[in-house]
Amino acid sequence: MANQSLLNFNATLTNGSFKLMSMYSSDSCNFYYIDVISISAYLVCPPPTIYFFSISNTCYDICPIRSYTASTGYQCLSCAYDCYICSSETSCSLCFAGKFPVIGGCCNVSNCAEVITNNIENTTTCISCLDEFILTSTNLCVCPSTTWLITDHCTNVVGCLSTIRTNGTTKCISCKQHYNLRLNLCTCVVGFKAQDGSDACIEICGDGLLFASPCDDGNLIDGDGCSSTCSI
Repeated sequence: MANQSLLNFNATLTNGSFKLMSMYSSDSCNFYYIDVISISAYLVCPPPTIYFFSISNTCYDICPIRSYTASTGYQCLSCAYDCYICSSETSCSLCFAGKFPVIGGCCNVSNCAEVITNNIENTTTCISCLDEFILTSTNLCVCPSTTWLITDHCTNVVGCLSTIRTNGTTKCISCKQHYNLRLNLCTCVVGFKAQDGSDACIEICGDGLLFASPCDDGNLIDGDGCSSTCSI
């Protein structure tokens, strides 16, 4: 990327507006673009380095990484502090490691949709979440009560292993071991039952069906060779 040292040139205001001016060098007759970044000074960048970046005090032909081209004024302006590539101060396409682009800048809060960025204090605050999540008082995004997070989505289907979200609705698409999926619900397969206090299906003892237990004689009577807990 070409760059040139900054040339200073003073100019006056015309009717309260900045005046775009041109000049020629005394030796090579090169044309220079002159624009302003403040109310009191004009800046000169020789072609093709027509964009001035005040952070590095340098002229560029293309605005460098961590900056974007201003809509007016032949300037490069800084991205948000944690953004690597941006098209405006609040529109980032590539963030630094550990963060991802959202509306307003970059964020490291899972399932956040929008942030407010403070470039002075170098902080970001999540202010809204993706549609199925709720924002807590500590600016985190969590699933609503009675639901839990499965593969990036909130669900209340016990035994669900993976989910998909379409048209604003989350559906369970697969279940854990010993579950069958039917009508977006996970139910234990024959010979198994839901274990209290968990989402696991455990083998039924005493039904005469043997899967992983040491024995199952079809009853829960002790002393007949297979105990009431299906052990020998």
